[in-house]
Amino acid sequence: MHVPGINGASLTDREIAAVMNYVGERWGEPGARKAFTAEEVTALRARPVEDVVALRRDVTEELNLAGYEVPDYPWP
Repeated sequence: MHVPGINGASLTDREIAAVMNYVGERWGEPGARKAFTAEEVTALRARPVEDVVALRRDVTEELNLAGYEVPDYPWP
């Protein structure tokens, strides 16, 4: 939830959940994740992120460890 297209959007948390669910259904792995709820989006957006690059690296590592194929991370 901490990417410019979401973080700076003028959408409600319910609308953001709908967008994220659409993206997951359209391009994600079927059944890989339950649907986002507005409450989950609210909680995720409220979590402070000191270093977004470190967060993205952590998420990428977690996905790799869970067996998902993730492209190489291109940022420093």
